[in-house]
Amino acid sequence: MNGQEWLILLGISGGGIAIARYWYHRPSDMSEMQIADYAYETLENICWQVTKLHGEDLETRIIRRYPDIEKYMERRCLNRRERDDVLRYMMKVNWLYKIDGTGIEEYAVSQPGMQELKTADHLRLTVEEAVEILRVEGIGDERGRVEAAAVIAAALRIDARSAPSGSTEQAKALANQIQDAARERDSNKIGQGISLINGVLQMATYAFPLVREVLRILGMA
Repeated sequence: MNGQEWLILLGISGGGIAIARYWYHRPSDMSEMQIADYAYETLENICWQVTKLHGEDLETRIIRRYPDIEKYMERRCLNRRERDDVLRYMMKVNWLYKIDGTGIEEYAVSQPGMQELKTADHLRLTVEEAVEILRVEGIGDERGRVEAAAVIAAALRIDARSAPSGSTEQAKALANQIQDAARERDSNKIGQGISLINGVLQMATYAFPLVREVLRILGMA
């Protein structure tokens, strides 16, 4: 084999490796709204693990990719690409930062991440932006309905923070249910979840203001 043939072979091999690398690391099918909601949920779980389960300080605790982050997402049935998307998002919005030089994937919760746990301001802004897009584009097709479900799940998660005593965990569980239905693109489960939300809203007359507003804007109230 002459030099030119070697160069051609190396070029083909390099291109194949690049394609394989892209295929392995390609994004999932989740929208940014879905990823943002799973990311906030995961951040909340990290906080719960560190402060409630282990009684440690979140500001100084080292967070390992596994088991501290990945294990929870696995329990939520996210596949590898979805888990990668969620972790990349948490890094992109600076809720977590990576600790270099340890030889393993370790992270810490940043000050913006701590602030997000207190306010959910970034998730709220993401909901508001997604609702505006849906208001213009409509929710008549499958993509619109799935995105609407993701928005409603995130809004419910935000409202759960200030829900009446005894309603917080119910609201979070319902948010997870709708969120999963959106990820699975299951129209029947989405419809069931929305019906359950309407039932909750009827019982808690003055609670869940963001969910009520989202449903009103989307014409689903």
